[in-house]
Amino acid sequence: MHASAPPLSHAHTYTITHTHSHTCTITHTHASSYVASLT
Repeated sequence: MHASAPPLSHAHTYTITHTHSHTCTITHTHASSYVASLT
């Protein structure tokens, strides 16, 4: 049970990182579209 904890934590961290990156990409894209609409 203890041996399976690190992989689970790693997967959880990877998921958070991936989600954060995905959110940042969407936010950046949305901001770029907003700026383009003002131009």
